[in-house]
Formats: sequence, C-alpha cells, structure tokens
Amino acid sequence: MRIIHISDLHAGAWLKSASAYFDKRVVGATHFCMRRRNVHDWSLVAPAVQQIRTLAPDIVVCTGDLASVSQPCEFEQAREALAALAADQRFEFVYIPGNHDAYVHNSACNRALHETFRALNRNRWSLDDLPTSIDLGTVRFLIVNEACPTFLLSARGRVTTAAEAWLRNECEQPDVIEGRRRLVLVSHWPIADQHGRELTWLRRCGNNLFLRELLMSGRLSISLCGHIHTGFRRDEAGGGCEVCAGSLTSTGKFSVIDYNAIENKVSQRWLDVYGESTPLDPPLDVDGRVPAS
Repeated sequence: MRIIHISDLHAGAWLKSASAYFDKRVVGATHFCMRRRNVHDWSLVAPAVQQIRTLAPDIVVCTGDLASVSQPCEFEQAREALAALAADQRFEFVYIPGNHDAYVHNSACNRALHETFRALNRNRWSLDDLPTSIDLGTVRFLIVNEACPTFLLSARGRVTTAAEAWLRNECEQPDVIEGRRRLVLVSHWPIADQHGRELTWLRRCGNNLFLRELLMSGRLSISLCGHIHTGFRRDEAGGGCEVCAGSLTSTGKFSVIDYNAIENKVSQRWLDVYGESTPLDPPLDVDGRVPAS
C-alpha cells in the first residue's frame, strides 16, 4: 500500500477588511506577516499535487493546517489547490483539520472549515461525524479531529472522551489483536516529538497519552500527523511508528510510505517537490503484495 502524506500548507490569502482581525486572528496575522510569509512558499503546492498524482498512491492524507488564521478566503485557496487530489478517483483522499484551521469562534470561519472538510472528503462525512474510519483491504484508517478553538497564544488540541472510547474500542477488536487488521491513526498532533518526548504545554494535544501506549503496544501500527513543520519518523519498540509529514510549503517535501500490511513493515521517505529523487519502487497493494504487471 502506498500512502502519501502532506501537512501544514498555511495558505496566505487574506480578507481585505481589517475588522476581521479583532480577535485571536490578529496574533496569527501578525505572526504570518512577520515570519510565516517568508517561510511558507505556496507555489510549492501545485507541483506537489501534480507529482503526487503520478506516484500511484492508494490513499493521500492531509493532516491539517490548510489555513493560517482560518479565514474563509484561505480555505477557498486551499480547496482550489487540492481539488485535483480530492477529485481523482484512482485513490482515496482524506483531510482532517489542524489548530490553524479551527482557530477562532467565528461563524464565517467555522462555516468555511466545515464546507472545506466536506468538499475535500468527497462529501462522505461532515466534521461532526468524526471520529470515523475508512478501510483499504486489511488496513483501517482511523480519522480523528483533535482541533478546536483555544485561548490566545495556544496551539493546543484535545482528544475528546468520546473519541478516546472509540479509539480504544477499535484497538481492542480481535482482528487487530491477532494482526489480521492493521490500524493507521490520522490526526494533526504528534503523540510525541521525534525523540519520544511530550510536546510543550502550549503545543500539545490534551488527553492523548493513551495513544502512545497503543502505538508502543503495536495496536496502532502507524500514526500520521503534522503540526511540527520539520518532518520526522519515530519507531516504537512495540512495532508501531509515528510519521510527521512536516510542512509542505516550508520544506518543499512530502512523505511517501510504502506499507507491507502482512509483515507490518513501513518503508518511508520524503520526496522533494522540485529536487531530483531516486525512483520509487513499485507501490504495494492493500495487503502488502506488489501488483502483477
């Protein structure tokens, strides 16, 4: 199975009216103007989308932060940029929001997020339907929303008690315990950083320590996340691994995972949008076998 993973695009489109920033958005807009606009290159998105479509993925996953301050025009920019991935029926496409997508308690911003979530997920779910799952052969992708508006200067998320109960139940199913089904978590916040340490208080996801236990035990085979702009892979002793895609628009890279579900083996690398890369091996099918030519 080939999984392509992108994250943290941080669109830079802005509304003309300054009155839109009389809340937390003024902090995000200031940060963008002072730093992010010199770090994030939106022109990388179009060639990345074009390249991804040539790589024969089984599924493309976007783990959030399409926007910088959740302005409706940012979501419109992101929907247009990713429309080709959402429309390509040769593979699945999944998007979940990040903290910058659920930035403020504002009706227009919230409506734009909900519309974007539904459109990019091919109208299969509303944001209120999460958590949910999608199956590709013996691999089940667990799709969880951890994003919600928080206080000034906070980049925190939270796993709700209902989502925790749902995730624990998925991990306790007999076919998972016996290795006949593999689980891949799709969320925005890393369970831990590249060294296995908990994120700082202002940047972490609340109530997610149980996920580390599930990953370390191997009940979760892979955790796909974003939030941290430098990508990393962390392997746990119990067999699970976490892959943070990093920021596409700041690093010019996206993550490609070839997953052998039968042997639970993960081959992962980052591809440069413009750089010369070593040719990829043929993609694996959903059960880990190379398709017949």
